[in-house]
Amino acid sequence: MAVIDGGKFRISTTPVTIVAHLLGLLVLILTLIWLLHFEGGVSMTKTASASYGDRIRIGWRRREAKFLDMESIHSWIGMATVCLFGLQWLVGFVSFWFPGAPMTIRARIMPWHVFSGIVIFVMAIISTETGIMEEFCFAGLSRERKAYLINFTGVAVLLFGITVGLTAILP
Repeated sequence: MAVIDGGKFRISTTPVTIVAHLLGLLVLILTLIWLLHFEGGVSMTKTASASYGDRIRIGWRRREAKFLDMESIHSWIGMATVCLFGLQWLVGFVSFWFPGAPMTIRARIMPWHVFSGIVIFVMAIISTETGIMEEFCFAGLSRERKAYLINFTGVAVLLFGITVGLTAILP
């Protein structure tokens, strides 16, 4: 709820957080519908039946299309996101969890730690959106139920990212 506090307009994080959780749940449900209904299930092995096994793993489809790894913007952003997350985790572990770090160092690192966390989250959302777009293009969809589901999933991911970002910056 919006509150006027000391002449400043402030928004409570509670409703935004609830919306973010609901959108996260919506993304999970839409993804499960996508995988279970349109892709025939979930399989992490190459022993899946030929009828849907090749459609489950986008990596297989990319190889069939002569698309090598790390050729798309989705691959680059995704790899950068994972690497930066690992680096942030390591710096956070050494700076905040490790008992020997002085408080002055922790205070200096904290704004950069928060900023890099937000940047990594935004990169994860962008990677997800480009991956959804890549899946849409590889499937060659147009005006089909699966196409609408993929588009709604992309919009839900974007709205989820916006609400989580808003929650992160609100006091």
